[in-house]
Amino acid sequence: MTTYLVRLNGQNFLIDRDGGPRKMRFYSTRLVEAEDPKQAEILALDFIRNDTRLQDTVLTDVSDPPMIYHDPAAAAVTLRECGSAHCDHAALSHVQSECH
Repeated sequence: MTTYLVRLNGQNFLIDRDGGPRKMRFYSTRLVEAEDPKQAEILALDFIRNDTRLQDTVLTDVSDPPMIYHDPAAAAVTLRECGSAHCDHAALSHVQSECH
């Protein structure tokens, strides 16, 4: 299996905050192990959809539902690979900066 980096963007999430319900968005980056990029995207979306903290705070409006978009999954450089002579340190620093 390959480790993939998937960037997710949630939009139109109606959440009850201190000042009352308001629409919010979020960004999340997930590292997932999968057979291929498509499976990685599905797994990353499932992680977000099954997050009970998110489910408990979102006020569902079927006429204007929240949406989750994602960038294409990209193979990620893992720390294990950095111990090898084939490590691309520039790629690793890019992944680390994306995850912070």
